[in-house]
Amino acid sequence: PYRHIYQWKIADYIDDLEYYLRNRRERDQQPEEEVVWHCLRMENRMNLPWTTAPAEIVKEGNILGQDTLTYTPSKGESTLRITRAVSVKAEQVEYETERERGAKKLYGYEYDLVTVKGELSVRNFQEKAIPLEIEKILTGEVQNSEPEAKVVKLARGLRRANPRNEVSWTVKLGPDEQKELNYTYEVYIRQ
Repeated sequence: PYRHIYQWKIADYIDDLEYYLRNRRERDQQPEEEVVWHCLRMENRMNLPWTTAPAEIVKEGNILGQDTLTYTPSKGESTLRITRAVSVKAEQVEYETERERGAKKLYGYEYDLVTVKGELSVRNFQEKAIPLEIEKILTGEVQNSEPEAKVVKLARGLRRANPRNEVSWTVKLGPDEQKELNYTYEVYIRQ
């Protein structure tokens, strides 16, 4: 059994040294295109696991896409990417809304406490409704989100000044529907 889903994974903009990344946002002065993937979520009902291997998605004899199927235990689920969902447009931006200079001193460095507001916009240009899973890796302390997101604290970077989080939403987008999501977080940025 399988079902169609769409996924949008958004990278973190805070690097391992607690700096806000400026590579594509500020240097290039052009926003990078966000990628939404059309995927299959499959359930392994066999008595044996699926081992990691190449997978080809075919419909009526036509190849739709290729990806790597990861190890999936019996009764487990796996997500297989088919292709980029060009009919789903996603955009995101983050704004600094507040800054407290020299708010903390750690490991011999001074840190500013910065409040950041993120805005996500997604539009489904298809004539059918779709389920969309949005995942954002975020360094800092999540203050709020609208609609309310699921926030999971990650163990990566435990010695850092800021916690790491996986912030996620699952939304249903109707035909030709657009949705706006937002979040606010506080992060210590090394001077």
